[in-house]
Amino acid sequence: MGPHDHGTRCGCADSQNLAARLFEMQRAAMDLAASLSRAEDERDAARADLRRERAETARLREALVAIERDAFHSPHCEVGRCIDRCSLRLARAALSPAAEPAPPMTVRAKSRIDIEGFPRRNRLDHNTPAEMAIRAAVDAVEKVGAHPLLTEIVMNLDRAREKLADYVDATLLAEPAPPKEPTP
Repeated sequence: MGPHDHGTRCGCADSQNLAARLFEMQRAAMDLAASLSRAEDERDAARADLRRERAETARLREALVAIERDAFHSPHCEVGRCIDRCSLRLARAALSPAAEPAPPMTVRAKSRIDIEGFPRRNRLDHNTPAEMAIRAAVDAVEKVGAHPLLTEIVMNLDRAREKLADYVDATLLAEPAPPKEPTP
């Protein structure tokens, strides 16, 4: 037997160093196993999140199909159906995998037509059928549920309603006022 060929119970420094290194390697292996387990848990959580997002997107697509089906059977005028189709195109684009970012918000000009101190566009009794159809489309999208994509669709519809109100206000200002009848 050599000088360090004692059995397993050797008290020499080499055996103690070897045991310490073995203990450190075991602890490192346990830390690595725990780290691997945490990484696997995070991966599983990410997969679960992805499954939930996919299910939510599928639910939104189904709701969009239902809205689309109802839109073509709606009692709205032809302008309303056109607006419904446009809003549905926006919804489809928002739900597509490669959705483009929303255009920046624009500040609208103040309505130049006031009725009893309120802008015409804010008076539902003075809105055109097309403006009311956009409001109905917003209501229909809001009934679907809560989701960032649906919020984006509502914002786009509101922008469209504001643009339409700008157009209506401009055409109403361009039309000459009807002549007043003389009072007897």
